Amino acid sequence: MKNTYLFLAEAFGYGPIVTACNLAKKIKHKKKCRLIFAGPIFCVNVAKKFRVFDEIIICNSYNEENIEKNIRIFKEATGIIATETTDILIYLINKYEMNNLYLVDNLFWMWDSLEDELKQLRRYYISNTIDCTDNINRIGNGFSNLKIVGPTREMNKFNRCEAKKNLMISFGGAESCLLLKEKVNKFYLKLLNVILETPLLKKFKKIYITGGEDLITFLSYNVEQKNIHFESMNNKKYIKKLKNCSHAILSPGLGNFNEISSTNIKVLFLLPINYSQYLQRERYKKLNLDFYFQEFNEVFVIDNYLEETKGVKEVIKHVEKYIKENNFNDFKKCLYNFLGDQDFNTIKRREYYELLLKDSLEKISEDIIKDRS
Repeated sequence: MKNTYLFLAEAFGYGPIVTACNLAKKIKHKKKCRLIFAGPIFCVNVAKKFRVFDEIIICNSYNEENIEKNIRIFKEATGIIATETTDILIYLINKYEMNNLYLVDNLFWMWDSLEDELKQLRRYYISNTIDCTDNINRIGNGFSNLKIVGPTREMNKFNRCEAKKNLMISFGGAESCLLLKEKVNKFYLKLLNVILETPLLKKFKKIYITGGEDLITFLSYNVEQKNIHFESMNNKKYIKKLKNCSHAILSPGLGNFNEISSTNIKVLFLLPINYSQYLQRERYKKLNLDFYFQEFNEVFVIDNYLEETKGVKEVIKHVEKYIKENNFNDFKKCLYNFLGDQDFNTIKRREYYELLLKDSLEKISEDIIKDRS
């Protein structure tokens, strides 16, 4: 009988589900096995585009009812691999004493606390793209299962892209159980209209606009310009298109950051729409890698290590205030400087890229397969 691996991922932008799909591809390449994904519809739509899972189960929330409905699959799995979703693992540990659980965490550096049950995971993989040392020392005491890895995206050779006269606008997954979809959609529509009014866009041969399916459907329906390409791309196609662009305007998600760190593409990061994006942006600035940033119209600081729901509310409060009070003149000036910048110096970003651990997906997949053999 084939080994079966069950994957779980929260609908929190593209990060968790793309990590799950990338890891599933690696495991399937190394071992004959059956792969199942169970999760919310946003993640299901992304998972289908990867064409790696043998079975996909819609599970709109990882609550007790949905877990019990599918408990046979959980019990029969050789390994259960979750990306940034812990409540379901805690439930499985407490009720069923499962010992085949693995967690891949891209956001360890921002958590306010860790539940004791997570000490019972087979492995707790920590992506150290943003340095997690302080938080390991702060909340990792007693965890003997922590394993530090690098970025959980495909990392290849460094790419020079200055000759590609195209523009990528990526709003990321723009989806979370902690955010109201209507607010996010209207915010990105407003930003997109300001971007598309910029005269310097005429220099680009092609303009790609991508993100989650619901967001892209909404934007394409509400934007009249015809000389731009709207598409909710799979990850492989997105990376291919991205590397054919000289400039990119991106949401400040960790996936976007990982994927442009191996290029000299000119990048403008938009305002954050959640707590992790806010904290990540602050760290991107300190790296000094020749990025541009859309800024709020006031200076403020949101503390580290807040409970996530509280952190998201703080960010959204400032986003709503920005929309209400701002005439977008500062953003227009930033766009003008960014789109007119033709200095594609690669030294600092290449130095940063060379220091990254680039085989994390390989190491995690090998470790899980070996552990379950």
